[in-house]
Amino acid sequence: MSAWYVFSSLGLCPTMSGGDFLALSSPRFASAVVRIGHYGTRRGVSLNGRDVARTWLGRGRIAHGRVIAHPLSTEPSSWGTSPGAEPPSVGGAHAH
Repeated sequence: MSAWYVFSSLGLCPTMSGGDFLALSSPRFASAVVRIGHYGTRRGVSLNGRDVARTWLGRGRIAHGRVIAHPLSTEPSSWGTSPGAEPPSVGGAHAH
């Protein structure tokens, strides 16, 4: 549970065991640095300055270090609401 809390507080949520992606949500902290092994790269929904339209990231996209930024607002946005933005199904089923 403690690992889930840490990921969730960073705005990265492993949704299920065996899933090779992390769901994106609002982070609890304004800034955070996570060091993974010898990569030691900062973590901060953009990835290396490029907008992320989906509500998930494959673990391989962040495994070797990337900068993830979560710009937030007091107003709702349409981010993550387009078709295909939802996390993939582990069983391979497509959303309808």
